[in-house]
Amino acid sequence: MVATRQRRSLLTRTWPWLLVVLAGCRSLPPQPPIDFSGPGWSVQEGQAIWKSAGDAPGVAGDLLVATHQDGRQVVRFSKGPLPFLDAQRTTNFWQLRVAPTQKSYSGRGAPPARVFWLQLPEALAGNAVPAGWRFQAKPDYRWTFENKDTGEGLAGFLEPASSLNPARP
Repeated sequence: MVATRQRRSLLTRTWPWLLVVLAGCRSLPPQPPIDFSGPGWSVQEGQAIWKSAGDAPGVAGDLLVATHQDGRQVVRFSKGPLPFLDAQRTTNFWQLRVAPTQKSYSGRGAPPARVFWLQLPEALAGNAVPAGWRFQAKPDYRWTFENKDTGEGLAGFLEPASSLNPARP
């Protein structure tokens, strides 16, 4: 009887907090697919090798980096016809979907530094990279982007930017 009363008391005290925690963990809705043929998009395509850590084997794949004049950014990494990673960013929202693990991460504001895929367009544009990361441009449109502490990084090349459907004056 005492144990039952204690359980009810504990449940009565904790369920409001449980609701608050669950409401705070609600995922943001996925962003809709993007049509890169619209005006204002600048698209770069190439290949890259991603390493999850310094001693990990690399995963080679196709890389697409697209930026829009309004601040939207998209990074896609795929292996053959299969998507591997899709990252999108707007001025106040970010989202990362990892296909092999079927995981999705999202948030409001700027993405965390550890989500380096969303830092790549800024690095390619010559902007500052997060602390602990190093971006190095090389000849022939090649570059490396790596975390100095963990060894995670991406090395690749991208063709010069093209506007698939430039805005007309």
